[in-house]
Amino acid sequence: MSPEKVSAIILAAGESKRMQAFKPLLTLGRMTVVERAIHLFKSAGIDDVLVVIGHRAHELAALLAEWGVKHVVNEFHREGMFSSVVCGIGHLQPDHDAFYVLPVDIPLVRKETVLDLLGAYRTSGKSIIHPTFHGKRGHPPLIAYRLAPGILHWSGEGGLRAFLRLHEPHSLDVDVADEGVLLDLDTDADYRELLDRFGPEG
Repeated sequence: MSPEKVSAIILAAGESKRMQAFKPLLTLGRMTVVERAIHLFKSAGIDDVLVVIGHRAHELAALLAEWGVKHVVNEFHREGMFSSVVCGIGHLQPDHDAFYVLPVDIPLVRKETVLDLLGAYRTSGKSIIHPTFHGKRGHPPLIAYRLAPGILHWSGEGGLRAFLRLHEPHSLDVDVADEGVLLDLDTDADYRELLDRFGPEG
């Protein structure tokens, strides 16, 4: 399996209701949050990147065009994040082996983590690879494409996490030296904390 057979889905359709600003377009260092997510996967050799957009779709679409990445509009994004997961998976090419799923508000994952997960997927035979930091699972999981039909037909109750729990025997946790797998941007306070910790040029 080559990296070309692995996709990345970035979930950026939400309205950022708990923040005063629109999360995908917040600035961290020299990039916006959504650009950081794209750069993460591109730098790891994952060129097939799909961004699911919804709220303020026109603004994001213009930015994504500059990066040369694909996007799909989730018309049902107000129904919650799982609707964006389904939307993204439904637009993947069926010849792919696996895909990452990363919410756009987890902006500080390291390239080495993406590569560690891919290496574990290749050697373990497991269908779901979770990154963990100090024993706690974070993002992004790497999921075998063979699970895609099950996700697409899942009721949505409990979101993607609940679906993945059903396949726990086929999961593997990979401990990574990357606190970024746990750091999210739910609130303005989270954003300020990340700026304080990593600096405006971090």
